[in-house]
Amino acid sequence: MSAEAGPRWVGLRTAAVMAWFAAMFFVAGPWLVLRAEGSDVGEGLARSSLGPRLLAIAVLGMLGWQVADFVKRGRGTPAPFDPPRSFVVEGIYAHSRNPMYLLYTLFLAAEAWLFQSGWLLVYTAGFFGLAHLYVTRIEEPGLRRRFGAPYEAYCESVPRWLRGPAAR
Repeated sequence: MSAEAGPRWVGLRTAAVMAWFAAMFFVAGPWLVLRAEGSDVGEGLARSSLGPRLLAIAVLGMLGWQVADFVKRGRGTPAPFDPPRSFVVEGIYAHSRNPMYLLYTLFLAAEAWLFQSGWLLVYTAGFFGLAHLYVTRIEEPGLRRRFGAPYEAYCESVPRWLRGPAAR
């Protein structure tokens, strides 16, 4: 089946990529961190408050909405090996060039809060640092090559992460 098989196929490819990514960075990574620090994951889940659970659910909902919008508008997946065919600047991408990485980081912060783990907070900071390096060293140069002047104009008008209060 071709890469241009239609929205359903793109959606299935994206679901597979997101499931793999989530399994690696939101389940396996945190589990290894918690295990290394001697935390009991089951006990942590049992004693956690409602706040971090609600935050995690809200982030997952926002991420699902944002990924669906990305698939619909970009006709590709968030994976570097299956990039979007169209340049996406609408929706949440009008406010941040990298909303997925921000949501991923917020989800990891919710996990750190859920398990009351300083080491998971360090893991979260490390994840964001690696995401920043990936974005600046690999993703942005690739987008500049693929989309040229429209991408440059987009970078001038939309912040990489978040717009500060003074910039509004």
